[in-house]
Amino acid sequence: MAEMTTDIISSIREILIPIKFTLSSDMTVEKALSVIKETKHVSYTLYITNSRGYLVGAIRLSDLLTSSPETLLSQIIKEDFSVISARIDDDPEEISEKFRDYDLLSLPITDENGILVGTLDYDDAINIQKQETEE
Repeated sequence: MAEMTTDIISSIREILIPIKFTLSSDMTVEKALSVIKETKHVSYTLYITNSRGYLVGAIRLSDLLTSSPETLLSQIIKEDFSVISARIDDDPEEISEKFRDYDLLSLPITDENGILVGTLDYDDAINIQKQETEE
């Protein structure tokens, strides 16, 4: 049984969507939109890191698009929109439960130190759930 769990955790690392860019809390909306345009990677939820890569918050793309260009991202991180995240070594079942419990489309994944390393999409969580069920 432990061997199967190790296989599933290994597959989480394999299906993890690597971070294409990071947005920092001291960045302006204008700069953030420029980064998004350059990378051509659009996501409904954008994750915010500090200068050392630690996950510190999240904002909705719609909030970014409706804010003035000179606004700092730290000013639009909403307190009621706390970041739900998982660590790369969390139990796959717990990761699937977070998707279910919080009705998430994506989930930021951090390393053991809290540094953002990637995201998992809802479809990936469903596949993990199926693997867990088969176990």
